[in-house]
Amino acid sequence: MIRIIKLGDLIYENIEPYYLDENGKQIWQIPNDVNKLKQAFIDTVKWQANMKLKETDWVVVKCMELNLDPATEYPDEVAQRRAIRNWCNQKEKEINACSTVEELLALDVKIPY
Repeated sequence: MIRIIKLGDLIYENIEPYYLDENGKQIWQIPNDVNKLKQAFIDTVKWQANMKLKETDWVVVKCMELNLDPATEYPDEVAQRRAIRNWCNQKEKEINACSTVEELLALDVKIPY
């Protein structure tokens, strides 16, 4: 089961990678080509990171407008943003290191934040 995947503009949660039709043929709900699936997973990771970062974009804007140091004024938000970016970079490395669809399907790419 895939916990989350972004395919184009659609976001799917908790789906199987494929199902069997009435003749027992595998019908894939996600790309079954390793390179296309890698790109879908990378898109998923980046989309999630961007959605979480948007929640604290106001901190960055406020600090720029008022010439404040975000690390001093909002250390928790800065630390969370750093953790999100680090998670995203690490997941992209893990995805790119996979060489098979099975390895990719074993990855958990749902953001923990």
